[in-house]
Amino acid sequence: MVGVVAMERMRDVMATTPQPPSPLMTATLRKDLSAVKVLLANGANPYETTPPFSVPIVHSCSRENLDVTRVFLDSGFDPNWQGNEGIPVLAAMVQQGVLECVALLIERGGNPNLRYPIRYRDSVPVLNRIRTEGNVPYERNVLHQAVVRGSLDIVELLLIKGAEPNVRDTNGETPLTWAKKTRRPDIVQALANVGGTE
Repeated sequence: MVGVVAMERMRDVMATTPQPPSPLMTATLRKDLSAVKVLLANGANPYETTPPFSVPIVHSCSRENLDVTRVFLDSGFDPNWQGNEGIPVLAAMVQQGVLECVALLIERGGNPNLRYPIRYRDSVPVLNRIRTEGNVPYERNVLHQAVVRGSLDIVELLLIKGAEPNVRDTNGETPLTWAKKTRRPDIVQALANVGGTE
């Protein structure tokens, strides 16, 4: 009986112990361009995640390693791909404010009008709706994210690349509405200059 209990405890410990990063993730974190190339050429899966890590391209982008990011994109990685949490790589980089990577992802096919779900903790109005209406999904697009983050340079880039200035989130709010809420007159002006409305 003691052996069974010990085995169950060991299984629980193993289930909660983080796995080591994959070789591709390790090469990405080390900014080892040649290793990333070799691994991808030999079949490494660029979409593979090893908790607590996301896909390797997120880490190359967030560390502003554009050379490694280009290798992933050259291998066919989809910049609009949404992982298990539903957060696209492009949205993650907008959220982190990595302008050069956002520009590269859009240049390589990233959609400046991409909609995606956000976590409920990010939105008080959505939490209030969930309390009264049940499980209400909340979506916005990358332009909303750039506005909420206060990244004027990314807002301007997205608009130049074709982002719709009057897109509405699940609550019916436009990027201009969010710019006013976050008290960013520079972003309000940038949106108004391209026809943004509330």
